[in-house]
Amino acid sequence: MILDHLLGQAVAAAGLAGMTGTLSVRYRAPVPYGTPLLATAEHTRSEGRKSWAEGRIALPDGTVLAEATGLFVTPAAWLGGGPGRQ
Repeated sequence: MILDHLLGQAVAAAGLAGMTGTLSVRYRAPVPYGTPLLATAEHTRSEGRKSWAEGRIALPDGTVLAEATGLFVTPAAWLGGGPGRQ
C-alpha cells in the first residue's frame, strides 16, 4: 500500500496523475520490526496517457527491503477527452 501510494504521488508530482494499472512488488529482505524505514519513489517515463514509476523501501543504511514498479493510466475524462475517448 505504501509503495502504491508513493508511486502514484510521484506520477502526480510529474503532472500526470492517474490510476494504478499494474503494480509489481519485489520483496528483497525481511523488514525488521520497530526500525525506521525510508520509502522513496520517482516517475521514470510516460507514453501518452501511461506513466511509469519506480520506488523502494529501505533501511537508513541503504539496504533495500522492497522494490516496486507501477504503471499508472490517466483517464481520458481527466484530460478533457470525455467518456469513451482514447
